[in-house]
Amino acid sequence: GGANLTDSIMVLSMDTRKKTAMMLSVPRDMWVSVPGHGHSKINAAYTYGGMNTLKQVIEDNLDIPVHYTALVNYTAFKDLVNAVGGITITIESPDKRGIYDPSLDWTSRNCCALAKYPNGPATLNGQQALNLARARGDAYGAYGYPQADFTRTEYQRKMLLAIFDKTVNTKNPIKLTNVVDAVANNVTTDVQTKELQSMYSYAKEISLTSIDS
Repeated sequence: GGANLTDSIMVLSMDTRKKTAMMLSVPRDMWVSVPGHGHSKINAAYTYGGMNTLKQVIEDNLDIPVHYTALVNYTAFKDLVNAVGGITITIESPDKRGIYDPSLDWTSRNCCALAKYPNGPATLNGQQALNLARARGDAYGAYGYPQADFTRTEYQRKMLLAIFDKTVNTKNPIKLTNVVDAVANNVTTDVQTKELQSMYSYAKEISLTSIDS
């Protein structure tokens, strides 16, 4: 149920001259007008007319042009993290215990909570990263998620930056092959191969400190 909802929507922008970038998460529950379908939460826009409809809704509400789009399956996120050998991010919660979301991990059908980490560095494999990307801290007994979905998207951006950092800095051809495989199997995009090569070339010139999130 709800498999076609785009619960994570992100706008990425690169300034190829200044060698800077911006990442903006769009709240999944933002109430918007969907052309030809009245009003709904923005995460349902894709279900009405695919990527073109979602793209138009983003452009209309944020007043920015969208030049390229990519539909990313959650599996790609998990596979990307595993492809680069895991990632490390910093847990920064106002709760001294860190973060905890007791919601069950239904994707792997195991017994464990989606997220439970103390403040400080956390090293994640693909499944752990996927679980953290899905955790909103809205289950009974959760803590460390003062802004619920906003906190979730903050950690999503942190994880994407960690993946980006490992991808552009690796000199291991096997890792790069694994990254390509993870993307190819789980991403639908209107970016052409030559354009993707150019984007990668520009991205390598951007340092993490030059990316606004």
